[in-house]
Amino acid sequence: RHPQDHEADDLFLLGSLGKLWLAGVAIDWAALHRDERRRRILLPTYPFERQRYWIEPDHAYATTARQAPRLTRQPDLADWFYVPSWQRSTPPSLLSYPPNEYPQLWLVLLDDDEFSTQIVAGLQQRGQPVIVVRRGEHFSRTDDQAHTIDPRQPEHFSRPARWSYTIDPRQPEHYTALLAELGALAIVPHRVLHLWTLAQIENDLAEAQTLGYDSLMLLAQALDRFGQGESIDVWVMTSQAQDVLGGDVVQPTQAIALGPCRTLPLDYPQLRCCHIDLAVPTTEPARQSLIAQLMAELDLPIVDSEIAYRAGRRWVQRFEAVRIESKIARFHVGGVYLLIGGLSPIGLALARELAASEQIRLVLVDEAQRISQQGSTIEELRALKADVVVLSADLGDPAALAEMWEQAAIAPGQLRGVIYAADLAAGPDVLALTMQHSLILDRLCRASTLDFVAICSSLGGIVPRPGKVAACAAGVFLDAWASQLNAAGTFAVAIDWERWQPETSGASSDGAIDAITPAEGIEVFRRIMAQALPQVIVSPLDLESRRAYTATPTPAEQPSVQPSAYARPTIGTQYVAPRNEIEQGIAEIWQQLLGIAQIGVFDNFFEIGGHSLLATQLLSRIRDMFGEDISMINLFETPTIAEMAGLIVQKRAASVDQSQLAALLAEIQGLSPEDALSLLADEDLFQTEDRHD
Repeated sequence: RHPQDHEADDLFLLGSLGKLWLAGVAIDWAALHRDERRRRILLPTYPFERQRYWIEPDHAYATTARQAPRLTRQPDLADWFYVPSWQRSTPPSLLSYPPNEYPQLWLVLLDDDEFSTQIVAGLQQRGQPVIVVRRGEHFSRTDDQAHTIDPRQPEHFSRPARWSYTIDPRQPEHYTALLAELGALAIVPHRVLHLWTLAQIENDLAEAQTLGYDSLMLLAQALDRFGQGESIDVWVMTSQAQDVLGGDVVQPTQAIALGPCRTLPLDYPQLRCCHIDLAVPTTEPARQSLIAQLMAELDLPIVDSEIAYRAGRRWVQRFEAVRIESKIARFHVGGVYLLIGGLSPIGLALARELAASEQIRLVLVDEAQRISQQGSTIEELRALKADVVVLSADLGDPAALAEMWEQAAIAPGQLRGVIYAADLAAGPDVLALTMQHSLILDRLCRASTLDFVAICSSLGGIVPRPGKVAACAAGVFLDAWASQLNAAGTFAVAIDWERWQPETSGASSDGAIDAITPAEGIEVFRRIMAQALPQVIVSPLDLESRRAYTATPTPAEQPSVQPSAYARPTIGTQYVAPRNEIEQGIAEIWQQLLGIAQIGVFDNFFEIGGHSLLATQLLSRIRDMFGEDISMINLFETPTIAEMAGLIVQKRAASVDQSQLAALLAEIQGLSPEDALSLLADEDLFQTEDRHD
């Protein structure tokens, strides 16, 4: 094993024996346990008291489970390919829908541009109550008439007044305060219209993420907390987020709103989301025609989740199956090919394919740690026909990626192709990193005459999963970036891959039928690169069946079933409530897995019903929530919420840059007593306000 591998000797030995046994090697188990002494363990002295713990069926999902399609692997690799397409749809004015009993209350996130203001005016002219939320630096209510309007009384909306709030889109507590104030008035918005994403924010990545991603996430959390369980329709409008007609000028920063739109209904079943992409006309008659179409659209319940309006026509997105037969993609003799994430599972397989070509130079860029671990693999690549250069760069630091280009020393005109296969860790930062990488590489691609740009993404942008909103948004952003490059004259293809099997296994480690082997992935790459498609989805399973399998029933289809939780069992420890955010997050996971209403921070996981199967789920959810890997051994050593929270804090502290820590410490030590007291007073005030929320 590797000298830097800190796995315990006995675990390494047992793991190796297990692999040998799986490979069919006969193991002398008696010799393994020869020196062990077995003793009896006394049973507990307390009586076995019978208590019924019946698992009530969740009828809301039972119907979905019965109707879930049977997923089978397509035997012919040529049938694994899909492309997005847009189909003309019936205008909303011709669709029938049940009339509303009373006006629907709208919560509109508005920028005061002319087009957005006209949309709000259209809603008001139709007698719809509107609560306007604008962007600002502070939370405030600028119109006092909220206290005088009853949303159930149509006559209250005959006057043009509207309610108006201002919030800072970056502040979670502002969304909470907004919904809490409305809730205190017994007001719950039936529909939400998000227009902040219509702003032109192409080059301001932080602003784009705030308006197109963070605002939707924070709003959904506030609606879930104060929405009283009612069904809420969320409409999100963007400008040029997708290529509908072919050759549309796409803004990738607009596309990130698709991530929350596709994923939030999985996390919050009471929400239904519809994404409407627009190409706002420049002439006033065309703008008024589009607004009339949108008014008819907003009168309908949500039927299609993704809609586009182009040239006065309504379009809906579909995914078409295409057959791509075996073809050979050739590479430019004497050219240089740059592979970002060259030692990731996908990158390494593609690197082997490229390295087998004669008279090319292959530049692999990856993390220093991965390079040190893959030393023998790199030597194998260098033994092939191509000239292989390996450069290290911190893929979590966009500035390091920019510096890498200087190290590569590629002469002008030599760069012929770029493959982006960065294996970024799943987490809340994956979207920001993906956008920053694209900004750097976009400049590089536009400055060179390239044969191709291959952008490797995951299927998570097309088949969203609960809790994976950032990964979904990053995926659709990369798809839109490929469209933007094509419109600028550079051939680019976004490949949305199903997951790959590890190179060391002949079959998927969990027996899944959807995983792609490295050999299959190389063949798929060859076929795609011989085409001229801007986006290709790769799925060994039927894509529509896969999307239907992960979908959840809409709120209208779900019976009202309240989850039940059992009372805290009688155990030896006293109940102590979570004391900070980390303990609160861990406690919520324990409550979901164990079905117990109250769990204290000093309760032992195994004493209150935890076991090895639940432990596996627990560690997975801990990793998703906090981004830290906790082993099964750690769980046995830290079986309480308090101990586990302490371990997470230790792991985070160990990963802190010591130079940054030293600089922070020096800054604190340099504070005057008056400055220190002022900061402490501000912190105390913040915590007091947070408790009052």
